[in-house]
Amino acid sequence: MIPDIASVVRKRYRLRRTLRVGALVLTTIFVSMASWQVIEVLKDWGEFDNPGWLTMRLLSFEWSLLIAATFLLVIERTFVRWAWPIPRRACPQCGYPAQPAPSLRCPECGLDWPPELVS
Repeated sequence: MIPDIASVVRKRYRLRRTLRVGALVLTTIFVSMASWQVIEVLKDWGEFDNPGWLTMRLLSFEWSLLIAATFLLVIERTFVRWAWPIPRRACPQCGYPAQPAPSLRCPECGLDWPPELVS
């Protein structure tokens, strides 16, 4: 059975909203963890002589959260289109468009179409 376009649009909307909320949650966790790390770094500001200590403390797990959130936002549209494609109403054998067809038979190849393909 071929789904109607309205149901596909609703499913796409729900999936995009879910991906955006997931990205927002990851970003919120990143901001809270990064701010906590900055506070800890400011507390220990004068205790370290190694210049790379700041980089090691700030480049840790929370940056992977920000990268994951950015990745979700970047691939969101492509992933949603892949997960819920718009149904193609065409003959499965020859590709003739089914919308303007007046009968349940393909005018090009003669294949019998299921009724839901034409309706």
